[in-house]
Amino acid sequence: MNVHHPRFGIVVVEGIEYNHDVVIDGGSVRPRDKDPSRPLSKGHTPLTSREDIPWSRPQLLIGTGHNGRLPVIDDVYQAALEHGVEVVALPTEEICRRLTTMAADDVSAVIHVTC
Repeated sequence: MNVHHPRFGIVVVEGIEYNHDVVIDGGSVRPRDKDPSRPLSKGHTPLTSREDIPWSRPQLLIGTGHNGRLPVIDDVYQAALEHGVEVVALPTEEICRRLTTMAADDVSAVIHVTC
């Protein structure tokens, strides 16, 4: 899958530039809906299991932002265990590098583009 993080605030997926967080589910790209997690926000809106996270593949990749600062709440890891999904959370640039080696059908990812 062709995904890269050229600069702070931007991710490019299959040639389309996004200036907001995205969720990739089997090649489909949609905006990340942060609203369910906002009540737990303390500066940054964390990723929580309240969001619509794609659990249908064996691995969930989480791009934690340009500087790796996206908080991932423990309930995401607990939900992953319940779904039998391995979570890999790394700075967005590193996650994008990993995604480029994967087929679109194999991808479940949440990508944060700032912080």
